[in-house]
Amino acid sequence: MNQDQIREIFLDAGFEIKPGETDLKPYVYAAAEALLNHQKKDVLADINILSTIIFALAMAGGFDVNKRAPLPPNSIRAKAKATSISDIIDEIGRDWS
Repeated sequence: MNQDQIREIFLDAGFEIKPGETDLKPYVYAAAEALLNHQKKDVLADINILSTIIFALAMAGGFDVNKRAPLPPNSIRAKAKATSISDIIDEIGRDWS
């Protein structure tokens, strides 16, 4: 997101450029960037969690995530059939740590 987009959002939200000024204060842009960076970290963490869940579900179903061939039974698959997704993730954490 660039400064023009940030400015538009803040002006739409009620911020004003003071008389004699040509733009919003630099700290407004700094705060917006900090919020965006924080949000990016949250999104990346969510993507990592979703990737782990998708991988676990693929393993539980006996599929090779590289689409080569079905995988033989293993501890994750055996336990995953009768457990919740959170249990699968816990099991993955134990097996891969």
